[in-house]
Amino acid sequence: MRYFLAILLPPLAILLCGRIVAFLLNVALLILILGLLQFAHLGSWAYAFVIIHALLVVHSHLADLRARRLAGMIKKAL
Repeated sequence: MRYFLAILLPPLAILLCGRIVAFLLNVALLILILGLLQFAHLGSWAYAFVIIHALLVVHSHLADLRARRLAGMIKKAL
């Protein structure tokens, strides 16, 4: 679900992960991309950078959740 959201609305997906600094970076990238699209017609391919950044942040967040769950299971087993 979050990966799909990262493709459609990248800043929202990052915000739902709770990564505020990454959210602000993604919004800044999005504003820069919109400026490039308006003035230099380079934003159409550059929007992929915003999506890739969101996908990496979502993947990192989900990996952190898996690691915490695994650490809890190991702690419980000992």
